[in-house]
Amino acid sequence: MAEPAQWAVRVTWEGDGPNEANLRQLYDPFGAVNVIFETIVPESNIRSAVVYFRTQQEAQKAQDDTEGIVVENCYLEVVVVPPVLPPPPPIIIKVSKSPGPDNVDKQTLYITQLNPATTNSTLTEAFKPYNVVSCNIPPNQKGTAIHGFANFSNEIDAQNALENLNGKNIDGSKVRIKFNERIIPPPPPKFNNQTLIIRNL
Repeated sequence: MAEPAQWAVRVTWEGDGPNEANLRQLYDPFGAVNVIFETIVPESNIRSAVVYFRTQQEAQKAQDDTEGIVVENCYLEVVVVPPVLPPPPPIIIKVSKSPGPDNVDKQTLYITQLNPATTNSTLTEAFKPYNVVSCNIPPNQKGTAIHGFANFSNEIDAQNALENLNGKNIDGSKVRIKFNERIIPPPPPKFNNQTLIIRNL
């Protein structure tokens, strides 16, 4: 578990100035919990340290009472530094392949725009390389947009047939193929405790 964020003051001065013991003696009465000297910039006479506190109130009080005082012949500039919050933990999203809708039959293909002259036998012959089990063209269809079905024993064969034959010519007609959608009947009506009366009219 990450440590709670701490407030701090940054103390800067020019020259050698105070050491860690001087700063601890100065800021311990305000509740300081740590003093860290910052890296000295080459060719710079400016020095700095960060003094940590548990609360914003402690840091603010330390800044108010020590800004501008002289320690070891150096004038101190003190500013409050807000806490740096730790980055949030990464969010890991597990993506799983979701199954198709319940109303999609992935072992049956629905074929449209068939040639009216196409029969069950010729349709079966077209799907034979993909291990089709059976083909069925419903009778008594009107118009020129004839449809049919191709049934498979597994989804892999059906998928292969879909990918290879969709948009291809069968008996001179460019067919459209997709997985068959089952017709799911609506749920039965729910009745409360009221009495249903049926009258003969």
